[in-house]
Amino acid sequence: MAGNQQPRIVSLHPSLTELVALFSLSDLLVAEGGAGGIFSGDTTKKTKLPFLTEPFEGTRRKTLAQLLCNQQVDLRALAELSPSIVCTITPSQVDLGGPSSSLTDEVVINIDELRAQLRGACENDGLKLLAYDPRRFEQILEMIGDFGRGLGVAAAGRDRAQRLKAQTLDWGQNFYDRMKNKRVVVLSSISPLLSAGNWVPDLITLASAQPMEVNPGQDDREISWDELEAFRPDVIVVAPREASLKQSVALLPALEKVPAFERMPAAKRGEVIFASGDALYSPGYGLVNGISMLFSSIAGLESGYITERDSFYRLRYVELQRHKLFDKT
Repeated sequence: MAGNQQPRIVSLHPSLTELVALFSLSDLLVAEGGAGGIFSGDTTKKTKLPFLTEPFEGTRRKTLAQLLCNQQVDLRALAELSPSIVCTITPSQVDLGGPSSSLTDEVVINIDELRAQLRGACENDGLKLLAYDPRRFEQILEMIGDFGRGLGVAAAGRDRAQRLKAQTLDWGQNFYDRMKNKRVVVLSSISPLLSAGNWVPDLITLASAQPMEVNPGQDDREISWDELEAFRPDVIVVAPREASLKQSVALLPALEKVPAFERMPAAKRGEVIFASGDALYSPGYGLVNGISMLFSSIAGLESGYITERDSFYRLRYVELQRHKLFDKT
């Protein structure tokens, strides 16, 4: 890090906040923000950091405060903190709205322009903006390494990226015979029915299995039950975004109402898994927890083997039948 003055870091995404802690730089954090992810803060800090974001209404991002991360940023509070580094994960393509705009209109965000606007809002020409939009697993690894370099701890960034990659490949090799060629779908929502995209198909492929989505890096895709049945999944992972394990399991009655559900190989094989999606959709080192859950699901491993105990729930076919016969009111 240049000079004798310590940088003042603001992290606007939990995944980056976690990395700052893993890089042993938590003392340099002056504020945090953002929604999603599993990181709940560095419990070793004596004081709670200011939280600079809150959800914004609507679906279109139009202002600097809305473009900086997945929530609306309090720019005045941000400027008052006089940060030297702001780090964030934000879409590089976004619907900016406008009189003639439709929901499908997207433009590419110019990071240089975003950086210039942020420097103007904070009245700091030297402010560094570290902004990322990882959509593939390799891009997450690249982000971790680049983030370390941006914070002046390049070795720590390389180390964490290598650890995440090595652990994933190790599980893929060790459980290859249990996972190879299985057809796998991860459902990020039941209503509407969404097949998870971005890096999730990459992870399924690294498990030597066959993902439903053939275009990794794309957003979650709405599918039909007929399309899902035609895919004939051997494994179905129900991992809704922003849902706890309990909330995920609570979706079982909705699945039972779909005639095609019980006909699918995954249901007959007892390979329907309910899980929280937080770790699986967290684009940082915390993704290792989501990978362990996903690989356990595909390999037929019990919760607690390479994951935390009771981190997911596997619906056995006999339990499905028992639930249908006895648990309905």
